[in-house]
Amino acid sequence: MRHTGHLSLFLSIASLLVALSGPATAAPPPPFPPALDGWILTTMQQNGYPGLSALVVRKGRVLWEGQYGYALLEPPTPVDGRTLFMLASTAKTVTGAALLQLYEQGRIGLDDDVGSYAGFPVRNPQYPEVPITVRMLLNHTSGIRDTPGRLYGERLYSDGDSPIPLDLFLEGYLTGGTYHGDSYANFAPGTGYLYSNYAVALAGLLVERISGVPFEQYCQEHIFEPLGMHDTSWFLAGLDPARIAMPYSCGGAGADKPEQTCQAQGYYGYPDFPDGQLRTGARQLASFLMAMMGGGAYRGARILESSTVDTIFRPNPLSGPGEVQGLVWYAQTFDSDLIWGHSGGDRGVNTSMFFRPSDGTGVILLANGWSLTGLDTLQARLFREAAKR
Repeated sequence: MRHTGHLSLFLSIASLLVALSGPATAAPPPPFPPALDGWILTTMQQNGYPGLSALVVRKGRVLWEGQYGYALLEPPTPVDGRTLFMLASTAKTVTGAALLQLYEQGRIGLDDDVGSYAGFPVRNPQYPEVPITVRMLLNHTSGIRDTPGRLYGERLYSDGDSPIPLDLFLEGYLTGGTYHGDSYANFAPGTGYLYSNYAVALAGLLVERISGVPFEQYCQEHIFEPLGMHDTSWFLAGLDPARIAMPYSCGGAGADKPEQTCQAQGYYGYPDFPDGQLRTGARQLASFLMAMMGGGAYRGARILESSTVDTIFRPNPLSGPGEVQGLVWYAQTFDSDLIWGHSGGDRGVNTSMFFRPSDGTGVILLANGWSLTGLDTLQARLFREAAKR
């Protein structure tokens, strides 16, 4: 079914929040400019985002937030503060945190062979004597290769949650079984950089194996509930579908053609869900971000020790082009500063979560359309606006 949306009619809800902490005499920061709303709507139209939730935090509180456009085009359902978005690869930061909790407990080491925990061997057949370690999974040096077409091929997607269990999929893929593909790179583990969805999915499986509970349940009990992320889930089955933004693929708009045609992508899933299938809202994700910015704790809930957070943000010599790779999180240079975070893109969704250590500012963007350029443009503007306050 094809859906037509008029982005010029998008509804905007933007609010400046009063400071939640600090001296009673402290003056609130100046508001973000009213013209920002119109600029955001224009940028959304240019980049094919039917809906957007945006949020800026600083030093443990929300500085600004705005909701724009539509979570669903037919019937028209505006994005609001309770709208949930699929995070795509931004979700990898949660998977990394879950595994590092077990590392803190001494139940797994960063340089341990992952095959000792997975329940099946994980070795590059070209380098069978070289172990693939936990650290390699988290800094993308394992050499585990994604199936060609992972993001846009048909094989792994399903309507709704995938019926293929995580463990069966990964064992088949990594050991030459049912789902086997070109599973490993042509370099020895730990000697090269290759971004890998499946490596982080394997990190999620390790959480299951070590904790003895399903990965979804572990995250609920040890990350989401402590942080008050009560409407966050790796599976559609755990959420109210009426609150989830529909992913869309939009096109057809131009300077002289304001109307865009958007194709709904449906609510889908895949077996490697710990690498991107998490759904949550901007406010809830902000709790996780502020915990990471706060040395692992937020509002009395500690999900990681500060020393572990320091390890996450320790640069690895092997990194992607123009990036500094930590453990799952990576940094980019922005206006002469480093910003740490992660972005995500999948069918009909685009997300971003970054923070600037120099002034304690973080920016979250969740959209139900796909354009990396558009999200980068929005993020840059919000970081610069925050710097004025």
